[in-house]
Amino acid sequence: MFQKNQNNELQKGLLALAPFFLLSFSLYVGFGIGLIIALLLVSLVPVIYLFRNLVPPSQQLSFVIILSASAILIVSMFLDVEVYSFTDKIGLFLPLLLINSLVLSVNESTFTMSDFKSAMSNVFYIAIAVLFFFVIFGLSRELLSDFSILSYPSGCFLLVGFLFAGINFFNIKRKSL
Repeated sequence: MFQKNQNNELQKGLLALAPFFLLSFSLYVGFGIGLIIALLLVSLVPVIYLFRNLVPPSQQLSFVIILSASAILIVSMFLDVEVYSFTDKIGLFLPLLLINSLVLSVNESTFTMSDFKSAMSNVFYIAIAVLFFFVIFGLSRELLSDFSILSYPSGCFLLVGFLFAGINFFNIKRKSL
């Protein structure tokens, strides 16, 4: 599943989530952030797909932003109440960062999908890839915590670069076989 979405679009989308990489300092936090993003993606797409023919093209972007922001704020408030220790680790900007990243681009592309099955399968693969990437990133940062460079933003981007290089290396190897 993860290999199906190994393209530049997914890597651009994951790079848009770069502020969250700073927060993913452990496997627990990486899994939590990845799971939140995956669940939001999978839950928002059916609603957007349902209303895609009812919203005029000139208002589609506004519709996606309003719907996504509402859902993310509800999730953020729920997390504040139920799992405050986790929300405290993530910080205050969960809704804003999610809107400016993968949720907006994936939901906007839902308007161009021809059928519900292809839209859901595309979003499901992206959600699995995001969850997988955050788990790997959180685990990598936790295991490599002795290297002080990973505690800085530049170290996080360096780790993201190495993970993308590894993904591209395996894609090239897979295509050559």
